[in-house]
Amino acid sequence: MVKPLIVSCFTKDTPYEKEALDLIESCKNFDLEFVIEGFTSLGSWEKNCCYKADFILEKLKQYQKPVLWIDVDGYIVKPLNFFNDLTCDMCAFIDHDLPNDHPSKLRTSTLFCNYSEKSITLIKNWISSCKTSLAAKERSEVWDQAVLRDIALKQTEASILDMPLTYLAIASHLKDASQVKDPHIVHTQASRLYKKYINNELVMFWDNENFPKDELKQIRTDTSI
Repeated sequence: MVKPLIVSCFTKDTPYEKEALDLIESCKNFDLEFVIEGFTSLGSWEKNCCYKADFILEKLKQYQKPVLWIDVDGYIVKPLNFFNDLTCDMCAFIDHDLPNDHPSKLRTSTLFCNYSEKSITLIKNWISSCKTSLAAKERSEVWDQAVLRDIALKQTEASILDMPLTYLAIASHLKDASQVKDPHIVHTQASRLYKKYINNELVMFWDNENFPKDELKQIRTDTSI
């Protein structure tokens, strides 16, 4: 049986460090191999998010096995057997109810990438396109999943399997909540608050080092920013 390596990364010296604790704990609870690492901010929330593709490629090459990316503000609540022994190059949630240009047409909060030549080629194209978009500022906000969407929906080489919504349900998303009653992975969308802090649009009003993670989550839940 081939189980994917759980991978994720977070910006050092930000509240994401606390968010990572639940993901780490949930990996341990299900006896899953994981690599979750911090990195120094690249200067903006958008650049940090686009680093996801570089990190995935790095871990694929380093461990030479499939990887399952989970955003660091997510956590596992049920076994992930769906991803064992997958033969596709990539597995991602694609919302077939949305138009192809919608930013959430394809989600990367949970993303399976196989250790295959076609998967690696697709990820390299993702990295290149992210850098091009960031440099050209083609979008007011460069979103890594929108960049991958544009590539994945057009390419015909790599095999992409639809991921069930149960593996990336957003806790506060009404559509997700109506369709998913028993999720395997839950995401909390911490970025709604933290990206403003990382982009210097918001002054952090708590002590990140000493603030309990449960109270931090309450702040994030109660703050409508």
